[in-house]
Amino acid sequence: MGKRLTKKAFIALGLSVFLLAVTAVSIALSDSARSAIGLNLGKTIVLDAGHGGFDGGAVGIDGVVEAQLNLQIALKVQAKFESAGWKVVQTRTADEGLGGDGKGTDKQKDMRARVQIIKDTKPDVMVSIHMNKYTSASVRGPQVFYQSGAAEGGAALAQCIQDRLNALIPEGWKKREVKSGDFYVLKAGEQPSVIVECGFISNPDEKAMLQDEQYQDRVAEAIFKGVLDSFTVETAKEIGR
Repeated sequence: MGKRLTKKAFIALGLSVFLLAVTAVSIALSDSARSAIGLNLGKTIVLDAGHGGFDGGAVGIDGVVEAQLNLQIALKVQAKFESAGWKVVQTRTADEGLGGDGKGTDKQKDMRARVQIIKDTKPDVMVSIHMNKYTSASVRGPQVFYQSGAAEGGAALAQCIQDRLNALIPEGWKKREVKSGDFYVLKAGEQPSVIVECGFISNPDEKAMLQDEQYQDRVAEAIFKGVLDSFTVETAKEIGR
């Protein structure tokens, strides 16, 4: 019995040392190094640039159209995931809807087409990209939504992306919190899914930021890193079980 206890203690000690080493390396590595070395996972993501074509989405200050900004950021997010070895499927890659020319029930057709792409792809994660708008021009800040009661991991994914986006906003801005709701597109498939409202195009400062290519790239980077963060969180949960 004494030998068995010694062997168990030795195994436990070895496991503890290994986990401490992994933690130390993870802390020491920069975000870019972690992405390059440890997070080339070969996974699949569906990116859904909201609206498009006959459906321009929200119209902000100076007539800026949501659908155009959604696609610009979605394409930047795509480039980041592809550089990390992921397969990326976009619901659209041009300024066009998926349901026709806007007559009759084409909005419903558009949404059904997006949902079908998600179901057919069977991705590891889905991110739908949008812009927000409000009657008061003072309201600002990005916010991430997830489907209440849907696939496990949606809330964690939303929180990871929200944390990254909150790190981008200027000092003094309110840091928004994730929110659950009932969204048709988030019910598709079994993967974690979120809607990212990148900001308010009804706020003059944020609208200008969202039109800026450099800020768009920072938003895309935040979404990219937030998704990777969520897989780290889920892995930690699995180890703890």
